[in-house]
Amino acid sequence: LTYYGLLAAVAIWLNWITLNFMSVSVFAYSWIVPLTLSLLILLFRALGIAINTRAEELGLPVLENEATWSRRQARHRSDEISDHLKSVYGLIQVHKYQEAWQQLDEILRRRHYADEDEYFHRLCQWDDKALALKLGQTFIDRLLKAEEMDRVVRVCQQCLDMAGSRFRFSSGSALLRMFEAETTRSLRLRLMEILQQFETDYPQHPQTTTALLRLAKVQLADAGDVNAARGTLRRALERDPDLKQSPVFVKLLREIKDHDQGSHSA
Repeated sequence: LTYYGLLAAVAIWLNWITLNFMSVSVFAYSWIVPLTLSLLILLFRALGIAINTRAEELGLPVLENEATWSRRQARHRSDEISDHLKSVYGLIQVHKYQEAWQQLDEILRRRHYADEDEYFHRLCQWDDKALALKLGQTFIDRLLKAEEMDRVVRVCQQCLDMAGSRFRFSSGSALLRMFEAETTRSLRLRLMEILQQFETDYPQHPQTTTALLRLAKVQLADAGDVNAARGTLRRALERDPDLKQSPVFVKLLREIKDHDQGSHSA
C-alpha cells in the first residue's frame, strides 16, 4: 500500500514538472530537484521492501529477512518431522511396533525432545493409535517432571480420547500426580475409571493406600457414589489398619456419615 501510494505521488509530481518545466523559475529548482530525488529514493526503498517481503513467493534470491527466515525454519522442521515419521510409519504398517517405537524414541532423544508436541499431534492422526499412546505415556512423564501441568492435562485428555479407560500411565505415580493438576470434573471421572484398576495395574505399589483414598474422594465428590466410596475406604483400611489415624481417611469417613445422616433425616 505504501509503495503504490508513493508510486502515485511520484507519477503526479513528475507529470506536473513535465507540464510546467518551461514556466518554473531557476530558483524553484533548488527545492524541486531535492524533493524529486527524495521521492524517487523513497519509491525505490518501498519497492525493495515489497520485493524482499514477497521474495519467497516471487522466487527471487534476496537477503533473508526475519519473516522469511522463520517460515523457512518452520518448513524445514515440518519436512524433517515428515521424513522421520515416514520411516516409522513403514514399520507400523508391517506391525513392527517395537522397532517403530525404538526408532521414534531415538529420534526424539537425538533432538532433545524438541517439537515433541508436533510428533505427538501427527501420531494422533494415524488410524493405528498404538504409537501415539506409547508416546503419550512418556510425554506425560516428561511434562509432569517439568511441572508443565496445563500441557500434561491436554496430552492426557488426548490419550483418553483415543483409548478411554483402556489407557494406562507408565506408572502408578504418574496417574496419581494427574490429580494434582487443575482438571475438570469430566476428566477426573475418566481418570477414576483407570484408578479403579490401580491394584491390578500396579501390584505392590507403595502408594496403593494413597490411590485408594484418592479414588474414594473422587467417587464421593465427583461421582456422588457414596456406597462405592465406602467400599473403597474399607479396602484401604484392610490394607493399612493404621489408616484410622489419617486426617484424609477421617475426613472422608465423616463426609460419608454426614451423607448417611442426611439421607435418613430426609
